[in-house]
Amino acid sequence: MAASMTFSPLHCLTFWLLLALLARSVAISLSSSTSRGGRHEHNPQHSSAYIVYADHVAKPSNFTTLEHWYTSMVGSLSPAANSTRFLYVYDTVMHGFAAELTVDEARRLSNTPGMTGVFKDKAVHLHTTRSPAFLGLDKDSGIWPDTDFGDGIIIGFVDSGIWPESASFNDIGLTPVRPSWKGWCADGERFNASMCNNKLVGSRTFTAGASTHMEWLPGRNEAHDFQSPRDKDGHGTHVASTAAGSEVPGAKLFEFVSGTARGVAPKARVAMYKACGPMGFCSMSGIAAAVDAAVKDGIDIQGVDYDEVFAPVARLETVRMLLALAAQGEWEVHHMDVKSAFLNGDLQEEVYVHQPPGFSDPKAPGKVLRLKKALYGLKQAPRAWNARLDQELYKLGFVRSTEEHAVYRRGSGSSLLLVGVYVDDLIIYGPDSSGIATFKQQMSKSFNMSDLGLLSYYLGMEVKQEPGHITICQSAYAQKIVEISSMKGCNPVDTLMEQHVKLLPGKPELVANATKYRSIVGSLRYLVNSRPDLAFSVGMVSRFMETPNSEHWTAIKRIIRYVAGTTEFGYKFVKGKHAELFGYIDSDHASDIEKRKSTTGVAFFMGENLVTWSSQKQRLVSLSSCESEYIAAATGACQGVWLSRLLADLTETEVKKFRLYIDSRSAQELCKNPIYHERTKHIDTCYHYIRECVANGVVDVEHVSTDEQLADILTKPLGRIRIAGMTEIAHVVRPDRVLRPAPAVAFMPCMSRGHPRKWCTTQLCIMTLVVCVFIALPSPGIATSAGEILTFPASVTLGNGQVLTGQSLYAVTANRTDFIQLLPSACTDKDLVPDRIMGKIVMCAGDLGADASLGVAVQKAGGSGLVSVAIQDWCMDGLVVQAFTLPAVSLGAREADKLAAYVRSEPYPVASFRFTCRTVIGENPAPMVSSFSSRGPNHVTREILKPDVIAPGTNILAVGPGESPLTYAEEDPRRARFNIQSGTSMSCPHVAGAAALLKHRHPGWTPAMIRSALMTTATTLDNHGRPIADNGRRGGASDGATPLATGAGLVRPQQALHPGLVYDVAERDYVDFLCTLNYTAAQVWMFMPGFAGCTRTLPGGIGGLNYPSFVADMSNGTDIRVLSRTVTKVSEGPETYAVKVVAPRQLVEVTPATLEFGGEPYEKKSYTVVFRNKYRTPSAPGAAGMALFGQIVWENDVHTVRSPVVFMWNRRDQ
Repeated sequence: MAASMTFSPLHCLTFWLLLALLARSVAISLSSSTSRGGRHEHNPQHSSAYIVYADHVAKPSNFTTLEHWYTSMVGSLSPAANSTRFLYVYDTVMHGFAAELTVDEARRLSNTPGMTGVFKDKAVHLHTTRSPAFLGLDKDSGIWPDTDFGDGIIIGFVDSGIWPESASFNDIGLTPVRPSWKGWCADGERFNASMCNNKLVGSRTFTAGASTHMEWLPGRNEAHDFQSPRDKDGHGTHVASTAAGSEVPGAKLFEFVSGTARGVAPKARVAMYKACGPMGFCSMSGIAAAVDAAVKDGIDIQGVDYDEVFAPVARLETVRMLLALAAQGEWEVHHMDVKSAFLNGDLQEEVYVHQPPGFSDPKAPGKVLRLKKALYGLKQAPRAWNARLDQELYKLGFVRSTEEHAVYRRGSGSSLLLVGVYVDDLIIYGPDSSGIATFKQQMSKSFNMSDLGLLSYYLGMEVKQEPGHITICQSAYAQKIVEISSMKGCNPVDTLMEQHVKLLPGKPELVANATKYRSIVGSLRYLVNSRPDLAFSVGMVSRFMETPNSEHWTAIKRIIRYVAGTTEFGYKFVKGKHAELFGYIDSDHASDIEKRKSTTGVAFFMGENLVTWSSQKQRLVSLSSCESEYIAAATGACQGVWLSRLLADLTETEVKKFRLYIDSRSAQELCKNPIYHERTKHIDTCYHYIRECVANGVVDVEHVSTDEQLADILTKPLGRIRIAGMTEIAHVVRPDRVLRPAPAVAFMPCMSRGHPRKWCTTQLCIMTLVVCVFIALPSPGIATSAGEILTFPASVTLGNGQVLTGQSLYAVTANRTDFIQLLPSACTDKDLVPDRIMGKIVMCAGDLGADASLGVAVQKAGGSGLVSVAIQDWCMDGLVVQAFTLPAVSLGAREADKLAAYVRSEPYPVASFRFTCRTVIGENPAPMVSSFSSRGPNHVTREILKPDVIAPGTNILAVGPGESPLTYAEEDPRRARFNIQSGTSMSCPHVAGAAALLKHRHPGWTPAMIRSALMTTATTLDNHGRPIADNGRRGGASDGATPLATGAGLVRPQQALHPGLVYDVAERDYVDFLCTLNYTAAQVWMFMPGFAGCTRTLPGGIGGLNYPSFVADMSNGTDIRVLSRTVTKVSEGPETYAVKVVAPRQLVEVTPATLEFGGEPYEKKSYTVVFRNKYRTPSAPGAAGMALFGQIVWENDVHTVRSPVVFMWNRRDQ
């Protein structure tokens, strides 16, 4: 991890998105399986590590510290709880803790006030000279001397530890670390603080619980790990030295790759946060603690200081209540927006910022500025704005509602004025039009306001006000859901789910694209805000977010087909004969056939208008239908009490009794009669609240027949005829007949366009199930190339005289060994036995070839040699080599085909080896994308290109632990100061080192600007001037790699030092990114406390993120896609850039064609790209997908700023 970036609160967002992505877990309060695949799956008393998110502002005042509060909560779970169960406390990037808990304790903790999420810990794995010179780094000229080799920049590593005695971490010639550095070195097993120096400036351990995730691997070293920052595995040492290792002459492995070793940023400092154990096993709880500590230590990151960040917003139930009041009283509803609202907030805390570039005081350049007003991006900005708005409304005579803190009231009767607040949106209700006009004038004097007139659009909902009624619907949003589900043009259905359908988790076959499943479910959940008919079905499929299977996907598709036929359905608030509050309560007993829990349905009306509803699974298993109805009644009573108090507060009237209608007479008697102790003594005390409400005269529980139970639609799937009957009882009017005047729920034209075209139905739902926080990463990462290709030539001669060329690190020269029998093997522990392989050359195959530890197992069983076959590496040049302990040669897939043909044709196949002990450098084209490198398209968000760039990561020589076996097996007696490793882990430190150099030269650049510079200056050509090859494609070197394999191309740090233009991404852009993904305020709150709610999304969708690449996803049949980008000039003096588009069939149009910049620093210019679709989506399923590639280049005589372009769609012949 390269943490040498300027910090703002959302700059750690990518890490927390990754944390949620890797967890792939729902909150504990859901009915997810406890431990899928674990050996303790059915033992509720087994303790596992859990990560607990906490709302730190909710800490009770009687606790002095957050840790005291956390300890108390865990201690209250069971008598056995104690402080030793705590693993970590998080208090910087996030708030919460990690602890050992049983499944039952975790579930109980998830229901504790102040806890916002409980997730089971998850194991992740580490995936693992001359490469600096290959990247164009020269110690005599260029970026190295220009940046003083990255001196002073501190790079943080979350890895397996460090070997401090290595010469790569000597501090000769380095100045002392800066005074602001807060990191330190911890003592431990064979490690003490004195081992740190001006190079290694921090080293701590976060491996508590990591050993529980370890697996046994054949031949691997099973010795214990060091209980200190010392590295047993060698991975962390290798990575840290690759990024920031000091110069070490005489580096080599055996007699291979002899030369001088140095990191990409040789003078950068190293801070190691050990969170991974032997064999690369890491726990997410440890990684979270390590990142939290790194930010606190100050790895080139600005800290923040704030206390209160929460700002209330109006609930959607409240908004509907207000709209119902407006319809009942025939009021007008107006909408105002505060321009740049957060800039009006007055800060109470002391917050300081650096002087912005171009506006610094030349007389005091080292001073900072104290903020008096809030800024966008400041975490306390929402709270500060809300406090300022609260003061202004108080001055104008408003009183804040005691039941809904985002609603204000002034006056009464005909002069009543109600204002609902959602961040910077003010919704104004009242019977007096002149009073509303006066309020608008008053607000315009205090703030810069936009008067939007009558409310027409709010939080994604279309609003239509007509005499006698108010209509809301989400037709455009519903159409978008159908489109993103790739089901446009599907045949609609008239029921949401098949009757009596029962969905189960797990088997049958799991959904291949679980991310798409979660995305669609999340979109449907928001649609429920104006569509209560969707409530139960969407709630049902929401229960399987963790591991959706094919049956769940079929259920989703049926819901989409229903939505496709009802996209313009909506809801109408009408003027009724009364405005009394009453509700319908129902339950479906034991409907969850896995956990045998029941489903509760709640629907509340104010007069003839439905204002709130929910469909949720009950927390307890009920023993009878009567009991489940009783529990549902308690849930309804809680909602009804709040609604009755809210209604009384808004209208300045007395709190009135409300009615609950229930279709179970036995449950009705339980609510009224407390004598049934034997039948209810086992029910949780909280559910007896309904009895107290009945006794105090707050609620009347009345019986209603099942046929008239309007909440029935919220508890189970209904048939078409049953749905029709329910809607008739609910006063639903079809277009061809009218049943009653002034219907409570009515079909009507959703938006009037002169004549009715389609008709809307009225049903709404507030889902109370918890949604899994599953995130799409805005930063796709780094892919791996072979760099300047090093080969270690060796060959295999077959019995028929055929010679196969491969590679080997076997350190004994041999012109030709004796011919020995070849034996194909599965290479499992059962197969590698002396009786089978003694005296033979064993053939082992794998994606990247045999693991080095398998060589030890073959040798131990008496094998004479090993042929390692990499079935995914088509070119010998890109092979991942291993330091096997016995004579061995690695072959690529092309040579392996010849070997397999020989073995099939010969009853007694034999072979001999030839070893040269040579290192061949620079003879072959480089780089080449490695077969194991991560490729696109991005499976989380298709419209963000994956990967960003490629960097050297194959056969990288760097230091390692001098005492650890080269193959991680104790039987391997060999030890070495250096080792050769391959993997994405080797690519990342190259880019981290390059970022450190850029950070040294441009300390004011954001991480996004550094990423942009690395991407837009990357190259897609190899050192022979030909397109970079892809070793993972069957054609090998003859096939050029696409941007889905290379991203923008190979990083070039020297060119990135002066990119000319960069694409910056602000904190607000990341928020809009999440909002575009349909994240709720609660989900964003988990890693951005104080978030008040989404007020906008990215123009153009996900692809509208200001990224230095483009993905035009035309899979839904869109004819035109328009995306915008903003570039920032970082060069000196005026410049003009002209655009050059390289795209097939003229599919791209860029406006304007030139960008002219003056001499001002950090000047910004925007441009628009129109992507045109030449193809349509296929008419039949299974049609082949299609992708084409291009690039958009802004250039002048000095700079070339290149962005890759990817077109993706499903092709159909025109």
